[in-house]
Amino acid sequence: MRNYFVLFLFISFFNICAIAQPFRYIQGDGSDRDSIKKLQIKGYREYQASCKTPNEKQLTSIVEYDKNGNQTRLWRLDITTKNQNQWRYKYTNKNKLLEFASYFPDSNTFNQRFIHTYDRNENEIEILTENYNNGKLSSTNKVVKSYDSKGNCVDIREFNDKGTMYNHHQYVYDQFGNKIEEITYYDNDKVKYKNKINNYGDEDKQPIGFPRGGKGRSLEDEELFKETTINDSEGNRVTEDGYAIRTFNKNNILLKWEEKKFKIHWFEYSYY
Repeated sequence: MRNYFVLFLFISFFNICAIAQPFRYIQGDGSDRDSIKKLQIKGYREYQASCKTPNEKQLTSIVEYDKNGNQTRLWRLDITTKNQNQWRYKYTNKNKLLEFASYFPDSNTFNQRFIHTYDRNENEIEILTENYNNGKLSSTNKVVKSYDSKGNCVDIREFNDKGTMYNHHQYVYDQFGNKIEEITYYDNDKVKYKNKINNYGDEDKQPIGFPRGGKGRSLEDEELFKETTINDSEGNRVTEDGYAIRTFNKNNILLKWEEKKFKIHWFEYSYY
């Protein structure tokens, strides 16, 4: 049953979106997390090559997910500076972000850590930030949030490591739960300004990694979207269009993605 589901999902992705980039996940979006979980993606590795030496690929990023589809690790290498950055994530059993830590410049030395606390209603009530210098704790600051009986965040205060409040915002909601006003205070807790919030504007959201495509494509774009399919010596299905070459195994699981036009990107996936 799982193979048929994955086959349908991947066909939907490629037919509807005409995908020209690998599937990427943005932390915090529940629908993306569910997609990663359903596809049982464990992670992927990204390789890059310079334009001068397009066939000499170098590992530049590693992304890992847990079995719930949450991103647990991101490692990146800057090809120019050779600095390595690393981010690690921990979650509650209900997929709430519990801890987020960054490491720089060698991917092992603490740079910054964020610790999140929730109340019994799963509202985030505190974010503790720890700042490090050469791996040693140098300062902290804390964000404290308050909520009304309907779960709306009505108050946010920020404190430095001496306990002094330096930022304070309050929010007002209408009877439908829409945020309609933000009140900002000075350090002495006097009102600095009030900002009315319009909840009727439409926001244009575009998934990262997907071309817009659709009606109005030029003839050149249409040529790029044409796809051919062959089978390699191992029985894997290899599809190619004007953007990339993708390799799927016999269960239609994406194993490899290679940029075609410039040949500077490769993506290799692993699964649970």
